[in-house]
Amino acid sequence: MARCLRVVLALGSLALPLPSQTIYARKEKLVESRFIVRYPEGSGERLNEYVARLENIPGIRRADALRRLDMAVVVCEAGADEDSVLQAIDADKDVELAVPDSWVYAFGADAQMCSANPGCRALNLQGSCCPASDGARMACCFAKPQKRSTPQSESTISLQSVHGGYITVSHFGRVGWRGKKTDPDAQIQLEAHPDGYVSLRSSHGTYLVTSPSGHLVAWHRGHRDADDWEKFKLIYNTDDTISLRSKVSDKHVSRDNSTSDMLSATTDRVEISERFMVTMTHGKDTLVPNDPRLSKLWAIDHFGDRDMDAVEAWKMSSRSVTESAQPVVVAVIDTGIDYTHPDLQESMWVNPNEIAGNGIDDDGNGIVDDVHGADFANNDGDPMDDQMHGTHCAGTIAATGNNSIGIAGVAWQGVRLMALKFLTSTGGGRTSDAVKSLNYAVAMGAQILSNSWGGSGSSSALRVAIERSEHAGVLFMAASGNDGLDNDEVPNFPANYPNENIISVASTTQKGDLSAFSCYGKTTVDVAAPGSDIYSTIPGGDYASLSGTSMATPHVSGLAALIWLYRPELAVSQVKDIILRSTVPEKSLENACVTGGRINARRAMGLASIYPAPRPPIHAPKQVLFADINPGVGRIGGSVIISAPDDQSDIEYYGVHFLSSAGVLMESIGKANVSGHKTLSIKLDNLTIPLFAKGMAAVAANSSGRMPVTAAAVLEIEDYGVPEAGPEDVSFGGDADPVAGKVGGSIKIRRACNERTVSHYNIYWQHASERGDLLGSVPAIGYLSPSCTGDCSLLNMSYENGKHLYHRDAYGNNELAVITFSGPATVKITSFLTESYYDYLKIAGTQISGTDLELPKVIHVPRGDQTLTWLSDHSEGEGGWSLELWQDGEEARFALPSSRLSSADIKVVSAYGRTELSSEAMSCPINDFDANSMPPSRAYLPDSVEFNDENVEEGVISGAIKLRLPEVRLQGIVSSYRVLLADKAGVEIPGFSWTKDLDHETTDTVRVQLPGEGLQVPDAAASVVVHAVNPSGVSAATKSTKLMDIVRSVPVFANFSGDEDPVENQIKGTVTILPAANPKNIIAYTVYLSTGDQKVSLIGRVAARQPGVVRYALHAAFRPGQSLMVVSSYADKDMEHGVVIAVEDFVESFAGYGWYGWGGYGDSTRNSGVTGGNRRLDRGGRVQEPWLKHDRKPGAGDVQPLWSATDSRTLPLPVSNAGRMPLGNRQGIFGTVTIPGFLKPIKLQTDGQDQFVPPSVRERRIIGEVLSESLPGVQHGQVKLTLGRAFKDASALPGVGSDQPAVRVMPRAASLVVDFEVLAPRLEPEALQQFFDRVEAKLILLSGAGAATARLSSALAKRLEPLGYQFAAGFQVFMGEPQQVTPKTQPGRLLQEAHEMGEASKKQHVQTAWTTSALVFLMSVAGWAAFLAMAVGRARRIKNGSEADAALESVQVHNADRATG
Repeated sequence: MARCLRVVLALGSLALPLPSQTIYARKEKLVESRFIVRYPEGSGERLNEYVARLENIPGIRRADALRRLDMAVVVCEAGADEDSVLQAIDADKDVELAVPDSWVYAFGADAQMCSANPGCRALNLQGSCCPASDGARMACCFAKPQKRSTPQSESTISLQSVHGGYITVSHFGRVGWRGKKTDPDAQIQLEAHPDGYVSLRSSHGTYLVTSPSGHLVAWHRGHRDADDWEKFKLIYNTDDTISLRSKVSDKHVSRDNSTSDMLSATTDRVEISERFMVTMTHGKDTLVPNDPRLSKLWAIDHFGDRDMDAVEAWKMSSRSVTESAQPVVVAVIDTGIDYTHPDLQESMWVNPNEIAGNGIDDDGNGIVDDVHGADFANNDGDPMDDQMHGTHCAGTIAATGNNSIGIAGVAWQGVRLMALKFLTSTGGGRTSDAVKSLNYAVAMGAQILSNSWGGSGSSSALRVAIERSEHAGVLFMAASGNDGLDNDEVPNFPANYPNENIISVASTTQKGDLSAFSCYGKTTVDVAAPGSDIYSTIPGGDYASLSGTSMATPHVSGLAALIWLYRPELAVSQVKDIILRSTVPEKSLENACVTGGRINARRAMGLASIYPAPRPPIHAPKQVLFADINPGVGRIGGSVIISAPDDQSDIEYYGVHFLSSAGVLMESIGKANVSGHKTLSIKLDNLTIPLFAKGMAAVAANSSGRMPVTAAAVLEIEDYGVPEAGPEDVSFGGDADPVAGKVGGSIKIRRACNERTVSHYNIYWQHASERGDLLGSVPAIGYLSPSCTGDCSLLNMSYENGKHLYHRDAYGNNELAVITFSGPATVKITSFLTESYYDYLKIAGTQISGTDLELPKVIHVPRGDQTLTWLSDHSEGEGGWSLELWQDGEEARFALPSSRLSSADIKVVSAYGRTELSSEAMSCPINDFDANSMPPSRAYLPDSVEFNDENVEEGVISGAIKLRLPEVRLQGIVSSYRVLLADKAGVEIPGFSWTKDLDHETTDTVRVQLPGEGLQVPDAAASVVVHAVNPSGVSAATKSTKLMDIVRSVPVFANFSGDEDPVENQIKGTVTILPAANPKNIIAYTVYLSTGDQKVSLIGRVAARQPGVVRYALHAAFRPGQSLMVVSSYADKDMEHGVVIAVEDFVESFAGYGWYGWGGYGDSTRNSGVTGGNRRLDRGGRVQEPWLKHDRKPGAGDVQPLWSATDSRTLPLPVSNAGRMPLGNRQGIFGTVTIPGFLKPIKLQTDGQDQFVPPSVRERRIIGEVLSESLPGVQHGQVKLTLGRAFKDASALPGVGSDQPAVRVMPRAASLVVDFEVLAPRLEPEALQQFFDRVEAKLILLSGAGAATARLSSALAKRLEPLGYQFAAGFQVFMGEPQQVTPKTQPGRLLQEAHEMGEASKKQHVQTAWTTSALVFLMSVAGWAAFLAMAVGRARRIKNGSEADAALESVQVHNADRATG
């Protein structure tokens, strides 16, 4: 399957490789393969035709058009050969490129990841250390921000000594301890400098100076700007105080002596006298809302002057924002948003054409109840955050301000947050779902897209989608990454795409330095913003501090919104230019980003105020007319007629656009130049209606711009389309009107198997061959009947009484079947036994695996297209499953009102709008019922019949048969019901019938009690059948239900082998079970923990087998006094009682240390619920993370460099300091291939480390040639192997477990990991881009470990066998994700130094960061580069800002439980 592109949210600290993520992604890929198909821009009018062609390609199950982006998402059939599908798609001349789908991941680290780690200790790191994804690089969390409010510009601070007095400055220059904080002499302005120091300016206009003797004075020194004598380093102490250290004396400021009130900078250490408490006083140039936790937002407002000056910007923009009629919509593309959070609910975007909670797609955009956005991870309209990351980002952007609650966002009024969820609770998501999110955001009117995620692999599909959002006037914010690496050398995407509408963001700390985790890039990262210890909203109405470039990016998104609220007429390029040109320079950032600075809202507002405004036309067209004549559903054709205004003097042309349901202009349909005529015409031919489009708008435009959509001439589009399917069946439920000559009742319509082109069904009287009067209509619901792809022949499938039955027993290896259907639906799992985690059912996003499932399990499936997937890998035991599927609305009902019988038939026709598909109409007869002379009609039968056998003996039944009566009048029409037993053919079994008379007070349900305590039932009995009876006879129609003889039997015997686990409160061993005496219908035996004969918690389940004993191995948490209980499990329930087994907990201890604390099981706390190492047991004894059992953390000693690009045996190529990426100013594409077990050790070193022989020149040439042959359009010699390493343990490779197939047969073999570059051929720029995009697409496919990778592996093995290499069956190489790198040459990336904006320009500095957390590298190019460059990279990190000793003094170590981003 297409390999999952790893993208990471910027959350928390860098984390060790999560085998859970690694294997999870690998398993996910096997479930559903997708491609993103690109068509040339402007293809919208033919997109439906293209999609139809795609769906005719063998191996493709479905194709969905993304009309806003001129793309389509293709879903392959289960088990399809993706390489063949890719070739077939690319063979279509209209296809620009097909790109395999990929996966993205949140840069998230939960609290469990942030535990103590040996690697942190080995590197002498301090703080809350979280290991990185490659297991080598480490990073530490930063100190908590000060909890004080802060002055900026006209705002001031007062510095109070811990001894009581305030620092004061007299008018003649004396600095000492005196006064109160309200004393003007105690008011000091703090000015920050780019070199990391600050100056203190008194109310008299003088700076505090360190004299040559060390005393502090405040002199007028004859210069405007502060020099080194007037600079101090701010030291943030752990007790929320600060200290000052003079730059020239390198000493701390303190009281001169105990008797003096003078200050001097003469002490070496920070003690009591060197500590000051800070009090802030805001100036009149600020606007401070009343939110109680505002002081926690150091990035918004802080006395250290490394914030973004938001309170000053709010003052500048307050009037404009208040009067703004149109809010700015910011789409947060992330894990969703908790839209119920008290600080966010007023800021949420609301879909104007959707009614919340009614279960209907009111605006017709294909998504039900998308009120606040959409969830593309789960294909529904509820983007609720089930992680944390997205809600935190949203709060930074636009948490409601001045509401006396919590905090305030950067743009706390006038912004609406659109929640677009494409990352799941695990932090993972597909690139195709990210593209869908972009499509939705642009169509629904978002101006800013905030993207705090990314990864090491590139995708041309995502790049082009961002490019097309740029054409729609959308700004795309992207986090730079959390790996602490140089993006100029090791790219991160989407931040590294060259699109002009992208702003790539790094992270800074409270001190103004680049955050330790933040990626940077002098040419690839645009700006820096605060990202360390950012306090914001999290789900559940709470707040927390997180760190990362994920936290920095929302600050820039909020600033862009603030600018647009202030100047709504500005263009995208102008807003970006303002943000980049208004940054505050910082020495520590001059090599970290293009601007060399940190964002500043006050400067941005000032710069925005002087930008010239465009002058679009003010005269609008009077009217626009259009009538569709194209019969295709979803396509239109005809002529658009525009009525021009009387005055066209300011108009150059008229543009016609689709209009979204949100009132947003979408893609252009056509253009008509002003001609002087009063009407103009634009012809449309077979044009596809984009998703979300509901209307058409004609706007006037000139070279300066186009008029706003509010002034456009608009109309609603009526699509003239013909349905493609009719109803499957139509039946009449019987005449419910007892009067002769009149009929009434229910018409049952079995919907079309696919209602994609059906809007409703029309019901008519049918007169012979002529259609009569219209009786009414029934709406379509988007119904899709179940269909299966993949290994469907292995499943037992049937349909019975409105439910679909699926069963798989004794399954084998590598099975994959995918069933597609529509919700809402209900799935009931009646039996389930699979290998834990590796073999599973996935039902509408819910994954089920293992043997410990509480049965029956009912899953309610939401509305929309859904999938049910069965997957097995290498099966390790017999098992299977059974389930039932009901679809709501499979059968529509139309209530035929009581009326004179007009015809003997009813006809039902499917329709789309006003067009019907008469050729597929269905009819049914209408029979009149006369109660005076006829037996009851079908309408008087019970609605349902139920029987539950209460006797557990085989062949004996007892209990009551329940009849739910119909909602019609029965009195005088039905006198009784006759109930009988029948065989499989429906023939009555003599001697087994009963009559239930109806009285005048009959309730909704009647019961027919079977005689005696038990009734011997004949073997032929198969069903319970009911007839309705009246004086005229017995009804011919019947209602029936299946007869189930319930049998229950407990196991004959069970015992426990004895506890093999020496740890207290844990047991391990084997339960041996002798099957029940009557095993009929037993599907499994289930083991519970119990107290006596009362079940406590489920441990697991083992399949029932006959004959012979059954064994179950368990490892579970255990409490004194508990026992084991084994019960029989049936399809409908587990028995309440069974065999109870006494258990003794074996405990062994050792003198000195014992089992606890060494990493085996548990720790010194002896908590039975959690164990140490790579395994965690819950109270039920289930292994929570079984995928961890094969993986280990790689160490630096596992890697041996073999050769580099400058090796004389290879073509020399320029490489980065990391040893890999030759970027420069040229375009390139890079990849990584891992060949497990390829290398042979030559000797064993005394330290136990093997050395490995580098591949020969011939072997390297073969590798390069095989890679060339696997890539489209690549010739021999175009693939250059730039770097080679030996990895000494394949089981420790990211994403490669120890259970992978063996390779070269030799002891201690190592894996060869090779970085390569695909060199560009000599082509024109457009053709060259197409070449690189196709190569990238194939490399993504190869990284998926599917059929294409298997073919490459086979080709490589075949070429190497003559050289003496032997490969085992199943040998496979591993491809990393590709990185396509394009130099960023747009004007916005090459900005000169920012405009000067007064004295404040001297006070700023920038930072860059994603959230601390790991990119999931998975052998990606960036991962290996980072691994080898770890030591150099951390030393090379931008360190121009502050001296090492000062930095060490300012570091605060966080508690282990500190929340991280």
